[in-house]
Amino acid sequence: MIGKVIVGGLLAKLIYELLPKEAATIKNDKIFVDFLVEEPKQNIGVLKSMMTRRVNKIINGVRSFKIGKTGNPDGRITKYSEYAAMYLLCRSTNKELIDELEGYLNDKYCGMPGCDNDKGGSAGSMTQKYDEYFLYVVVQ
Repeated sequence: MIGKVIVGGLLAKLIYELLPKEAATIKNDKIFVDFLVEEPKQNIGVLKSMMTRRVNKIINGVRSFKIGKTGNPDGRITKYSEYAAMYLLCRSTNKELIDELEGYLNDKYCGMPGCDNDKGGSAGSMTQKYDEYFLYVVVQ
């Protein structure tokens, strides 16, 4: 009997870990997860290429865009009233990974027509609300 309880508890924990978490944390209808990579396992070079391809698809035909990072997408989107949508690119518990990806993308796109980022690199701190960090692009 005790073995069944332990196995049942482990199974419940496994199921919880496998469930998608965006439904529980992302509530704003201006936030999209179509391009989201969840807790990536790829090496950084592959991940940078993936993020670049995703940003290129998202910004194709938009008036302007901005790349950033946050620990609270629902809270962050409220600061972007001039933007129509936020696309989450990457979700990770690894803050340094999100910092590195943001810095890479900002270096790549800063100065490009339509990019609203003022400078390259990674800037600013992130307030963590859900034990996760997010890389995003907002578009007009």
